[in-house]
Amino acid sequence: MRQKNPCIPPNKTYTYVTMSFVSSLYFGCTTTFNAPWPGAASGLPPPGAALAAFKKDSIHLLSTRYESDRLQALIEVKDSVPPAFLIQRLKGRLSHALKQAYPSFPGFSRHFFLRTLGQNTKSIVSNYIQSQVDNSDLVDPLYRQRMKELRYQQAEQVLADKTRHQGIYDLFAHVVLVTGGRYRMFTPEARKVFDSLCAAAETIDATPMDISMMPDHAHLLLRWPKGLSAEELLEG
Repeated sequence: MRQKNPCIPPNKTYTYVTMSFVSSLYFGCTTTFNAPWPGAASGLPPPGAALAAFKKDSIHLLSTRYESDRLQALIEVKDSVPPAFLIQRLKGRLSHALKQAYPSFPGFSRHFFLRTLGQNTKSIVSNYIQSQVDNSDLVDPLYRQRMKELRYQQAEQVLADKTRHQGIYDLFAHVVLVTGGRYRMFTPEARKVFDSLCAAAETIDATPMDISMMPDHAHLLLRWPKGLSAEELLEG
């Protein structure tokens, strides 16, 4: 992501760059059946036809677990796949393939739960972001205090995004943006960048849960809009 910083005179160049971005993302999904399906409890392999079709959509179904009333899946996708598209394709292609392979399959209901997966939970990431200024190697106490003032944390709990189809999206992204050349910002620059990040998140309907400005980078924990891919989230 490249943008001019309004705090710096026109004759200077100031850019933000993303840290190495992981092009594969992981999601966990639970979706229920329209009716109990006793035959599923013994375990069923995902139909090969569905797996082949998923490849066209940059979706990789890593594992599945069937119970009598639901299916749980672990999914890997490319950064170009929006979560809303993922759940649509997952349910659509699997439903068709399962019906062809197992005539007793009752179909999927409208209920589903899709969440982002990673090594850390939301609370761990939130605590990590909020502690960055305290743990950083800043010699000037006044500068540290000013950086502390550029921290933000969502005061009220933001519930998972529920759709009219009774599906639930629980999606978060931890984004780290680094200044070009690791340029160290002065407080007025950091404040303007902070305001710009908040405004940018608002324009794409991404709720900022935590923000912490550092001398040469910024940490953001965002509630991820289901209609945007990770690629679009960063470009926004």
